Order: sequence, then structure tokens, then C-alpha cells
Amino acid sequence: MKPNDLATSMLESRYYFHELIKEPLGKVLGGDRFELIEEIDHDIARQLDRTAGIDAWLHHHAGLIGLALRIQYDTFYETFTIRCHRESGAKTEYEKRLDAFHWGALAPTLTVQAYVGRKQNKLIGGAVARTEDLLECIKQGKYRMQSTGDDQIGRASFYVVNWSDVASLESTEGRPWCPTFGLENPE
Repeated sequence: MKPNDLATSMLESRYYFHELIKEPLGKVLGGDRFELIEEIDHDIARQLDRTAGIDAWLHHHAGLIGLALRIQYDTFYETFTIRCHRESGAKTEYEKRLDAFHWGALAPTLTVQAYVGRKQNKLIGGAVARTEDLLECIKQGKYRMQSTGDDQIGRASFYVVNWSDVASLESTEGRPWCPTFGLENPE
């Protein structure tokens, strides 16, 4: 992705988050005050983004909750995706999350995947998972692999995890938990 493409993509994701995703996501999570990390001009915010993988946080009655956000356009798959390989060899989101949970470092507590229809300017649907549950699904082999096309610069591969697999995780801690939002008319 060229720098101009990256800047455009970031502006687009900000727009859709504020206009279409924030309100229904807040209803599901029990809070309505979100802050996008990329909108904060401070070194700590840059570190939260680049090192910890936190794209936003929610001011919640329980405290600040870090979020990883992924928005996909003009599709709807009912899946979470997390990058697991980069052609460049740079550390991926998956590797960063594994390291963070292993060492008790800062990481997004929740992962949000949303699908937006650009032409309709509409939220198609989304879901939220505990990031550790998403990693557990991958550990258990509940994923499929997907790669970017040959025509893309900086090819990458992703773990693709079905929302239903996250929701059906067996646990003794009162789980599963994978709420969805914005699914009134998924077509």
C-alpha cells in the first residue's frame, strides 16, 4: 500500500467508525465514549498503536478497555481476521498479540471486526471478541488461511476465524462471549 493509499484508508476507517460503527458498538459494550488512537497526537498514543496494537479505547464503567479494530468493505463474512505473515518479514498483529499475552504486556482486550457497505453508507454487521479467545481459537485450529492477491504490494496472510467458533469456545470462566451488532438487514 502506497503512503497516499494508507492515509486515505485511515481517513476512511475513521469516518466509518464515527458515522456507522461507534453507536451500535457502544450499545453492545455498554459505553459510548470511544477514542481512536490515530486521532491523538502524542507519543504514548503512537506507542499504543504501533507496539501494543491498540487502535482505540472505550471509556467504560469498569475502566479503559483497549480495542483492536478491523473494518472490511463491501463484503460480509461473519469472521475475524488477524494478520499472521507479512512478505516483508515484519512482525504481525498475531505475533505481537502472542508476545503481549505471554509477557503480560499491553494489548487490545477486545477485537472488533466490522463490515461496511460503501455504496449504501451502511454498517452491514460486526462482532466483538475477547482477543485472548480469538487467539485460543487459532491455537485450537479453528481457522482457515487467506492471503492477499498477487497484485497487492506487500503480500500478507491472515488467520480467518468464524464468529460462531469464538462464540462456541468451551470455558469454565462464564464464556463464550462474541456479541454481534448492526445485523438488522445483513443483505
